[in-house]
Amino acid sequence: MTIEEAKSIRIADYLHSLGYSPVKQQGINLWYKSPFREESEASFKVNTEREQWYDFGLGKGGNIIALAKRECSEARFTHNGKRYFAIAFPNASGGFEVRNRYFKGCIAPKEISHIRQSGKARNTCYVFEGFMDYLSFLTLRQESCPNYPELDGQDYIVLNSVSNVNKALYPLGSYERIHCFFDNDHAGMEALQQIRKEYGRDRYIRDASQTYSGCKDLNEYLQKQAEKKGKLQSVKEVSSQSPKKKNGFRL
Repeated sequence: MTIEEAKSIRIADYLHSLGYSPVKQQGINLWYKSPFREESEASFKVNTEREQWYDFGLGKGGNIIALAKRECSEARFTHNGKRYFAIAFPNASGGFEVRNRYFKGCIAPKEISHIRQSGKARNTCYVFEGFMDYLSFLTLRQESCPNYPELDGQDYIVLNSVSNVNKALYPLGSYERIHCFFDNDHAGMEALQQIRKEYGRDRYIRDASQTYSGCKDLNEYLQKQAEKKGKLQSVKEVSSQSPKKKNGFRL
């Protein structure tokens, strides 16, 4: 991968989409708290010129694909004689949802993504509109329960478009509990109602969008949570550096 290709997706943009903000900047380097674990000091460095990252706690680093590799893969394609690369999220029919800094689309066929856990069949499925919401859920769960995130306690379905909800109805029939993490808009509500119309009488179906009410989707909720943490961190730093007075109050 060349530096020119890597700049098609900036690591900082990808981390921001998952709710991570830099703690400090030193020249061309941005420092973050590691997305792989909970830590009090920033040990995750991003070189914005090379578009490379390095986690000093793990002793590992790489490019954007190495950072998203557990759930996604790399797609290379040519358009109008120019070469591009993007993050690709696989679906159940051999197609991919494709994203980079400038492009949002798919490699046909368009289909849902069904992520099943190995071993014993699960009776619960979490359903998302798009894979960025799915990645946001994984990030939030990892942050809230770093030692026991229990990410494999359920299966997952990513619609990759609310227009695919009908394609998800048959596979959802094998689950007793269905949690829907859809957008807080009319299309998201319509998709929820379709699932409830199909299975509402004999299955538990939860509208999980209530947990991020006030936000468009789970990804926006994650970004706002990260912004709050960033502001809180700044307040703590200022407070720790401010001289204390024996008498009176400090606003």
